[in-house]
Amino acid sequence: MPTIKPTIALEAVQSLLVEFLGDRVTDIAPIAEGQISRVFACMAAGQGYIIRFAEPNVSGFQKEQFLFTQLTPQQPRLQEKVAPPIHLGHFGDYEFIITRRLAGQPLTSLTPAEYQVVLPSLIETHYLIQRIDVGATAGYGHVDNDGQGLFDSWPAFILDVREEQDESLFYGKWHHMFDDTFLNRAQFDTFFAKMEGLLTFCPSDRWLIHGDYGFDNVLALDGRVTGVIDWSIKYGDFLMDIGFLQLWTPDIDYAALVRAYYQGQGLEIPNLTERVRCYELYVGLEAMKFFAKTNQQPAYEFVCKRLTDI
Repeated sequence: MPTIKPTIALEAVQSLLVEFLGDRVTDIAPIAEGQISRVFACMAAGQGYIIRFAEPNVSGFQKEQFLFTQLTPQQPRLQEKVAPPIHLGHFGDYEFIITRRLAGQPLTSLTPAEYQVVLPSLIETHYLIQRIDVGATAGYGHVDNDGQGLFDSWPAFILDVREEQDESLFYGKWHHMFDDTFLNRAQFDTFFAKMEGLLTFCPSDRWLIHGDYGFDNVLALDGRVTGVIDWSIKYGDFLMDIGFLQLWTPDIDYAALVRAYYQGQGLEIPNLTERVRCYELYVGLEAMKFFAKTNQQPAYEFVCKRLTDI
């Protein structure tokens, strides 16, 4: 099975950083990263920087630049939590992006008690993302490099989780995995049917969605969110980000936290429970495909158990 994490020699990283940040680059070191990117930190002239590498068909780096220049300026309180892009480029078969390093540590490094303290700020920051006006863009689901959604409707995007892709994309013609990996067709179809039934509760409104909100992609310091990184930008129902959180940390009732926060703003969220459950199933289906493709059977079995519990 393929791995999609780039393998980058430290010497090559140093050469790139010196090229774009000058010869005062120091303290280059790999840091923790998610499933698809290789990440290094460094210092240059007293400022911290991050460089990330990923395959072009999964990187999303140009979309992050669109986000920073076109969308987050609407919300200064949010933009201060988004890393300014310094340079985008190519290195061999990979894309890379250099950004300023934001203060804080990933939520995954916090103790349970520390995480509880950050939760109100996590929900508030998600609200700021939801308040971004995307009216100057069009479409739903994944966005292209110009910030336009790739689907004509929200249901079309959600239901596409079962469809094969062009060979040039990450999953390509992936249905063969039902036969030659541990991806179970009967389980997949059962979860898909449950998700499809819940789509009737989901609105067709368009909001900005982070796509992988929380965990390694949110930084915190002194009980507050200080950074939101590694955006997998989408347009559609903002509760997808809450479904993502709920799937992976079922011991916390994120839906209840969101409901309470919005009520504090004088707002109600129709069909919140059904919508979050729908997106838990969607995120889980995507995870089943990903873990099968990257041969991560324990993680696959974990997500199948979660979907069964849901």
